[in-house]
Amino acid sequence: MELILDIGNTTITSAFFKGDKVIDISTVPHLNNIAEVPYKFVRTIDLILGYNVDKIIIASVAPELTELFSKCITSNTAVKTYIITHDSYPDLKSKYEDIYQLGIDRLCNVAYAISKFKNSVIVVDIGSALTFEVIGSDGFFEGGMILPGIDLSSKALELNTSLLPKIEKKGIDYLIGKNTVECISSGIINGLSSTCDSFIEKIERELNTEMKVILTGGDASLIGSKMTKKHEIVENTVLLGAQIIYRNQS
Repeated sequence: MELILDIGNTTITSAFFKGDKVIDISTVPHLNNIAEVPYKFVRTIDLILGYNVDKIIIASVAPELTELFSKCITSNTAVKTYIITHDSYPDLKSKYEDIYQLGIDRLCNVAYAISKFKNSVIVVDIGSALTFEVIGSDGFFEGGMILPGIDLSSKALELNTSLLPKIEKKGIDYLIGKNTVECISSGIINGLSSTCDSFIEKIERELNTEMKVILTGGDASLIGSKMTKKHEIVENTVLLGAQIIYRNQS
């Protein structure tokens, strides 16, 4: 049994795998205080012991929490942790200028894309940030884009204006808002979905090839519902990519 931890910028996801099947998955908000680590992690520790987990993999973009979680696990169980680093993926064919500057979450998405589709694929991860990872027709990682997602876009408006309210993330069936909340919701959600469509079309023109499009992340379904470009939604590609990277080391 494997436990894979995805320590992101706003949430921490724990997924227990039996083979390729997810047995249990849970997500908690990002911790505000390091003292919360043992308390917030009690359920996961119990499951590690109950499931007889023998492999624990951590994919983290929050270095300050990586070591804390690793120590919390090893002090409460007999299982050692494997932390995904850029050196964990030595066979990556890449055109990225400095792969060590690539976020580990993005590296895992690249690993998933190459393993499952080989080439000509874009992974769009739609969470707090919206990231694009582009694999060309030659199987090389070309690079990508990063822009604010729904949460960051909404927070930017909220923090930098006096009267604009915070939006609720939900499906919308309008383009032209009839009140302030609708205007913000439409602007952000329709804006991001249109951006995705436009970026994908431009990538295809630049690389002169049709691309397979994978959407993932917490807001993938919401943004995907407004897109016109054909796509597939795949949950937890960071976890799946971390598993792929780890197994290639074994």
